[in-house]
Amino acid sequence: FFFQAEDGIRDKLVTGVQTCALPISMMGEHLQGGQWLDTAKHPVIAFELVSLANVRTQGGATTADATGKLSLKGVTKEIKVPVSFTHLPDKLGARVNDPKVKGDLLVLRANFEINRSDYGINAGKNTDKVAETIQLSLSIAGAAPKA
Repeated sequence: FFFQAEDGIRDKLVTGVQTCALPISMMGEHLQGGQWLDTAKHPVIAFELVSLANVRTQGGATTADATGKLSLKGVTKEIKVPVSFTHLPDKLGARVNDPKVKGDLLVLRANFEINRSDYGINAGKNTDKVAETIQLSLSIAGAAPKA
C-alpha cells in the first residue's frame, strides 16, 4: 500500500472542506463561511507527506509520525502528525456489503491539533465559543481490489 519513490515516500491527501463533519448543521454552515474556512475561495484541505519517522508495525497495524505540509485556507505550514495504518486483508467485500467483491482495505487514522490563527481562521475572535486550538480527527479507508 505504500509507494516509495527513489528519493523517499511521497503522497498527498486532498479533501473538500464540505466533507468536514460537525455535530450541529449550523456549525457546518458557519465553518464554510468567509470568516472561518471560506470554502468559496478555498474549497480544499491538503496534506502533502514529506517523511515518515518512528515507523512501528505489529501484525496488520502500523504507527508512525508523519511530517508534511498542511494547506488550509490558503496557508501552508509544515506539521508533524501521529498516524496509524491498519491493513485489513480481504475486507473490501464486507465494507461495500457485497461478498463477491474481493480486495483489501487500508485504514488511515490521525488525531492532532492546530492553532486556527496559524491558518488565518478568524484569529483571536469568538474564543468564548471556539477554542484557539482545534482538534482534528481524520479517518480514511482505501481499497485495493483484487481481480
